[in-house]
Formats: sequence, structure tokens, C-alpha cells
Amino acid sequence: MAIAFLGTIFVTRLNRSTNSSATDHVAVGKELPQLDLVALDSGKAMNADEIAPEGTVRLLHFWGTWCPPCRMEYPHLAETATQLSANSNFRFVPVSCESGGGETMGGLAQKTREYFASENINSPALADPRGLTRQSAVDRLEQPSLYYPTSMLISPAGKIVGVWEGYTPDAVDEIAAAATQLLTGLQSREVTSPE
Repeated sequence: MAIAFLGTIFVTRLNRSTNSSATDHVAVGKELPQLDLVALDSGKAMNADEIAPEGTVRLLHFWGTWCPPCRMEYPHLAETATQLSANSNFRFVPVSCESGGGETMGGLAQKTREYFASENINSPALADPRGLTRQSAVDRLEQPSLYYPTSMLISPAGKIVGVWEGYTPDAVDEIAAAATQLLTGLQSREVTSPE
């Protein structure tokens, strides 16, 4: 039961390794992870087209309210994602992850709502109750478990173009710059393509 085990492993890094960057990660160039997510507030299963339609720039983000580095990063990331979402070709896909194998969806939803309220955050909230999205991400990352937080930037073609693991003060700005570059390229192609 690798998926059940995955939900019990939690590793947090405060700093990424100094010899790697977001764009030279082993996952870069691979297909986006399988998206098997539910809306945290309603428990409604979401299909991939609802969450992150093909042809859009997607930011898949794994985090948890139990994770201090995640709590430090999330307000800035959510604000940045809101700004990027002004472009209809951007989708923020934040996956709120439980703190252990015994967490219920109701408990996860309550902790996420309380955290959002305490920080005045307006953000989507998705969950991965079966662990399939996390397992798929771990497979792409070629490691035994996820670091929290982990962000994966996905190109309009559905390929991973950047991975940020752990917390660093400059990660959100790097994500914003990379997403903006993808969105600008996408907009340029839309303007120059014949009708």
C-alpha cells in the first residue's frame, strides 16, 4: 500500500540544495502528474479539465497547514497566484495535504479553512484523498516522498518546466517570473496565430 504509506511520510526542507535550480530538476520535461483531486469544501471530485485545462499554465502546489515552512510561504504564494490568475490562461492548483494517516477530509477542510481565515487568504482548496496525485508527483520527482512545500510549474503543453521543493524566501518570486514568461509566450502565440 504505497499510497497509504505516502500519506504518513512528511519531510520538510527549509532550503533547496544550492547546486540545483528549479529548471534543472530531474522532473523537468516530464508529463504533469495525474490529477485525482476533490474540492476540499464540498468533497466533489474534480476532473482534470475543471482543475487545469490543457493549454493553460498550471501551478501544482503541495502544502499543509501542519507544515511551518508551508504556512510561511502560502500567503505570498496565494497572493501571487491571484495576480497571475488575472490571465485566464493561468490555473493555481493548491493541494492541501493531511498531517498523517488518520486525518479525515472533514478535519483537513476545517484546518485549511481556519488557516485561510487567520491569514485572510482567498484561495482554492483541493485535496488528494486517495494519494494518487502525490504518488504521481513523487514518481515524476524520482524520490521516495514529497518535500513540503513543493511547487511544480506546468507548461501549456503539459510538461513540467520548474520544480521548487522546500521553502526559500525567493521561490515565490521565481515561480511568478517563470509563470509570467510562459504566459507571455502563450499570449504571443495566440496573437500571431492565423484565425
